[in-house]
Amino acid sequence: MESTSRLRGLPTPKFVEPVETNPDVTSAFASHPRPFALSLRKAVLNHRIQCAPMPPVSPVSVRFATRADVPLILDFIEQLAAFEREPDAVRTTEADLLRDGFGDSPRFEALIAEVAGESGSVPVGFALFFPTYSTWEGRPSLYLEDLFVLESARRHGVGHALLAKLAAIAVERGWQRLDLQVLDWNPARKFYARLGLDHLREWLPYRVAGSALHALAAESDR
Repeated sequence: MESTSRLRGLPTPKFVEPVETNPDVTSAFASHPRPFALSLRKAVLNHRIQCAPMPPVSPVSVRFATRADVPLILDFIEQLAAFEREPDAVRTTEADLLRDGFGDSPRFEALIAEVAGESGSVPVGFALFFPTYSTWEGRPSLYLEDLFVLESARRHGVGHALLAKLAAIAVERGWQRLDLQVLDWNPARKFYARLGLDHLREWLPYRVAGSALHALAAESDR
């Protein structure tokens, strides 16, 4: 996970099997079956997003993730990768998430969104974030690496609840900004704009990785 950004290329779209429906989630949102597609690793959505917000059918609660949530977090990450047309891109393991999220020196935090189901609280989405630092502000900022909502729970305020909680965390900690990246084909960009997120058109993200990274590193101290 990068400390400032993660870019994605735009490979040829691949067919992605639909996510299996959780009966508890389906029950909680039965009266509004249309999908609300929101998710971000810089993003998310193959479905059209309506501009008018829809109130949640079931109240959405957001809590901090714990070590016990690691399998769930990895599952959400894999579903997000499939949605972003890169189903085979995830190399992260549960051990990686345990070490880097819940070890002695955590590198990220995560939130879990839940709704009430017939058998108790049902997880329907997550957000993974970490602090960066602004040399202009002289303060940390919150970088949102991933945001994902199950298809059956979209268009019910889950994404809004997660983003609102992230904003509250930033304000409480004295962090000056909330940053994220969105794929250019993502219709959720209208949703983010409606919440006050600005598109920084003048900034172009860059990345070096793999063999190019090693080649550049080899030039050190020459």
